[in-house]
Amino acid sequence: MTRDDALKQLSHIARERAFGRHVGPDRLIQVGLDALIAEVESPSLAILAGLLRSEEPEAPALFDQVLEEL
Repeated sequence: MTRDDALKQLSHIARERAFGRHVGPDRLIQVGLDALIAEVESPSLAILAGLLRSEEPEAPALFDQVLEEL
C-alpha cells in the first residue's frame, strides 16, 4: 500500500463515519496500522495503530485526532 492509498483509505473511513455509518474500532486500528506502514506521518497514528483489544474504545477518538493532525 502506498502513502496515497493509505490517505484515501483514511478519507473513506472518515466519510463513512461522517454519514453515520458504524465503523468498528478494529477497522479503525487496522486502517491506522496500514497508514503507519505506508509512512503516513501523524503524531497520534502510532498510538492508534498500537491499541490493544482492551483499549479499542479509545480508537474512535484517536482516529479523529489523527484526522485533525493530517
